[in-house]
Amino acid sequence: MQQHRSSQRRQMPRARQLLLLVVVCLSIGSAALAEPAKPPRPPGKPTIYQPDQQTCQVSTITAAYQRHLAPFADQPEAVKQKLRGMQADITSRTIERCLSQGLLSASDAAQLRRKLGLGKAPAPAPAR
Repeated sequence: MQQHRSSQRRQMPRARQLLLLVVVCLSIGSAALAEPAKPPRPPGKPTIYQPDQQTCQVSTITAAYQRHLAPFADQPEAVKQKLRGMQADITSRTIERCLSQGLLSASDAAQLRRKLGLGKAPAPAPAR
């Protein structure tokens, strides 16, 4: 009988410890849930880089087009096709900016479009 009472005394502190642990965990969890989520940052205004003589060289544009697609060579064909489309749009707009600033000749622009398979000049970018 005495042994039973001493084991009860030992269990009470353990029960209290367990209760205390549960209360602490619940209070930490509820505090984390109570914090409001931070709203996402608004997108920044896109930067349009103005090309220079070096950027507008046929070799530079060709190398950049290929270099930007190279890291994705191991991706599925659908992904590569989407990336080629995006890169083609970027490159076409670069060619147009180079042409408009007189940094690239019309014949070089046509050669680049053929070589990279870009097709016709892109539609003008929407006004911002």
